[in-house]
Amino acid sequence: MLHIDVRWSQPLDLVVDPDDQLIYVVRQIENVPEVPGVYVFARCFGDNAIPLYVGETRDLRSRLNQHLRNNVKLMRGIQKARSGRRIFLFGEALLKKGQNTKKVLQVLQRALIERTLSEGHDELLNDKGAKTPVHTIRSAGNRCSEQVAGRFIYCR
Repeated sequence: MLHIDVRWSQPLDLVVDPDDQLIYVVRQIENVPEVPGVYVFARCFGDNAIPLYVGETRDLRSRLNQHLRNNVKLMRGIQKARSGRRIFLFGEALLKKGQNTKKVLQVLQRALIERTLSEGHDELLNDKGAKTPVHTIRSAGNRCSEQVAGRFIYCR
């Protein structure tokens, strides 16, 4: 069992490229460190963020640049998502002595994807930009069963 620590940044806005060379740019890209971590492209309404894509990388700044410059399919998917401000949010993996970077990043990414799906967000663009299918299970019964299964379960 891993005990993983992550330090999350303030979100950075994805801005439509004024030069029309890219779909989006991040003006404060120098604030993204060159360290291992996880990241989320999302849309926001006030304090609510809805993840659109969850990734992991050994170099957050480099990966962001790669997405902005080379991943047109993902950027178009983010552009076509429902309305809301587009953001890039990243968390630095605070690795402990002896932890395997690749394994920690995989666990973090999977946990974030599973959490996103469990909350019923059906806009996730992971898997090469294809939407991840989410199934809804609606339960009825008694209070005891609701504590185990809840009224709604979202899964893939």
